[in-house]
Amino acid sequence: MKPVLDLLVKDAKNVALTWFSVITQGHRALAAMNAEDRTVQLYALRFAFYMALIAFLLNVQLVTTLRENFLGSISLAYTVLSYIEFMSGAVILHAAVRLFGGQARLQASLVVFAFLAAYLPLLTIAFGPLQQSFFAPTIQSGNDLAAMLRQIEERYAGPSPWGSLVLILSAVAASAIIIYMYFQAFSAFRSIHRLGRLRALPAFALGVTGHVLFVAVFVAPLEATIYQALATPAKG
Repeated sequence: MKPVLDLLVKDAKNVALTWFSVITQGHRALAAMNAEDRTVQLYALRFAFYMALIAFLLNVQLVTTLRENFLGSISLAYTVLSYIEFMSGAVILHAAVRLFGGQARLQASLVVFAFLAAYLPLLTIAFGPLQQSFFAPTIQSGNDLAAMLRQIEERYAGPSPWGSLVLILSAVAASAIIIYMYFQAFSAFRSIHRLGRLRALPAFALGVTGHVLFVAVFVAPLEATIYQALATPAKG
């Protein structure tokens, strides 16, 4: 148990420094990292999981049903699924880049993408107002699409002009963070795979499209199951 605690304490210090470095320097912060070092690889995977966990803890403050199920198996499933959803992007982007002549190994792609999970907490914060207006009713409705759309319509029609502006700003901020994060991923993948811009652009477009399809086909149904479980009142 003590080795695990020591690792967590050490990681806490390193994670804070890594997060600040990635946020302020983007893909340039990753240039000096040895992606072939197994220690770096394991740390990168842990870092991405920590970021997914922080994103979950931020969501806990926004969504009542998550607070009610805090530390439960559903919360763990939510965090793990968020982690898988994010890291699957690394695998799919790697495969796409390799099709266009990329040279790096999968481990290097995983390391680079894992450190870009630093943007997940910021994305969660930016997405906060939309989380409250759209994500919460989704959870409350489980996988009942009609009920979900009805609740979203009611909530969307309700806000004042100021509330509507907040929702718009939330959408713009979240979109900007996603675009910036993928730009950093594009730059990092170009560097480690030694690809020119002409080949990197279609490769990255293919990878992003593939990741979106993967999430829609495989991750979304699992999320619906989690939402339905969260919508079920806890037995007291």
